[in-house]
Amino acid sequence: MAEIAVTGSPEEILRWAKGTISVVSSWPEIAFASDGRTHRFSAGEPGRWGAYGHRRSVEVNASAFFSAINDLFGGK
Repeated sequence: MAEIAVTGSPEEILRWAKGTISVVSSWPEIAFASDGRTHRFSAGEPGRWGAYGHRRSVEVNASAFFSAINDLFGGK
């Protein structure tokens, strides 16, 4: 996503910037949600919950992420 933020076409940036980024602290997982679809990337054994208790995560607005990455690395 960082590469899309810096080098992507305006249409591609607009499509992904409408979504959210979820980082899960109780399981090695990150999820990108955009256009009603969720793409999950996780490490470990599929089908086995990696921690006891609740799933703890934080969601980041993708447009804020894109803005921060572009400010740091965009050079525009």
